[in-house]
Amino acid sequence: MILAMRLSSHGFSVYGGKVKNKNKIIYGLIPKYLPIRVLLFAMGVLKYFGRMNNKEIKEHFNINNVLWREYYEEKKNKINVKSTYFSNIKSEEITSKDCGEVDVEEKESSKEKSQSLHKEKRTSSEEKRDFGEDKTDSGESSKREIEIHNYENNKIKIYIDNQNELSKFLYGKQKDKLSNVYMNGEKLNASHNTCEIIATYNVLTNEGVKTSFPKLIAFFENRGMMLSGYFGTSAGSISKCLKTYGLKTKKILGKSINKKTCNILSKEYNSFIFMAYNNKDNIEDMIHTMAIIKDGDGFRLYNDYENNRQSDDIYSLISGYHKGMSKAIMFMGVKR
Repeated sequence: MILAMRLSSHGFSVYGGKVKNKNKIIYGLIPKYLPIRVLLFAMGVLKYFGRMNNKEIKEHFNINNVLWREYYEEKKNKINVKSTYFSNIKSEEITSKDCGEVDVEEKESSKEKSQSLHKEKRTSSEEKRDFGEDKTDSGESSKREIEIHNYENNKIKIYIDNQNELSKFLYGKQKDKLSNVYMNGEKLNASHNTCEIIATYNVLTNEGVKTSFPKLIAFFENRGMMLSGYFGTSAGSISKCLKTYGLKTKKILGKSINKKTCNILSKEYNSFIFMAYNNKDNIEDMIHTMAIIKDGDGFRLYNDYENNRQSDDIYSLISGYHKGMSKAIMFMGVKR
């Protein structure tokens, strides 16, 4: 179990895998690297330890859902501001070319504003339904009520691109002993251990599936987090979650991940999940999981701690992650 615990420590932005001096002798006897399939097996075992009960999961969901509404609206507003900015530049360019079309533009602009207001005008019950605030007669949220639209008209898609912004969200059980061993006593939160959930959310969003970050947290707290969440989320649970939403997946592991296989997969899929050792020579530097999204003729890597790198070549995003120091564990294509 000690071996599995060390090899599975992943998903943390700062603290994962750090141990006290009294444990250094034991941990020093364990290899710095093990085969990919051994690692994945260890993850599958650890998800059965430190599981949360339904009451705890619901409590986290209610807290996270309020935070999600704020986060989601802030992200959406930033996109709207950016869109408005470019729209104004385009309008000024047209006006300067032909002043005779100003009246037509003003009418079209007025029409667009009217349509926009009509789209955004919603009843309070609809808003509550989307953000999970309505309750059924039994006092429990229904399936439809805990869903928030993660895209609008298939045009605006809200991606999570920076795990550090999620420090207020909760994922996993607070264990003082584990916090002292692995996190220098700091309380566990979603900025430490949700990279797999973020990647899952981003590919679902890209595929036009309606869900929410809090709903996915609840799913993985029930059937995917490892050792109370201190070791993140098991790789196998990602596939199960995607299949629950009706998506198809194709997975490549370890040495099979190369330029040829990645390029073949990139022609068949638009959404991908990529998992890697941060340091190919030492697993104590942890594991990170990210989404890769097809963006026009190229690809973008989300939540990579490297400004969400872009490239025309998907394999360069994989091989170049963490300045080339990483080692790919899993590359998965996802589609409807």
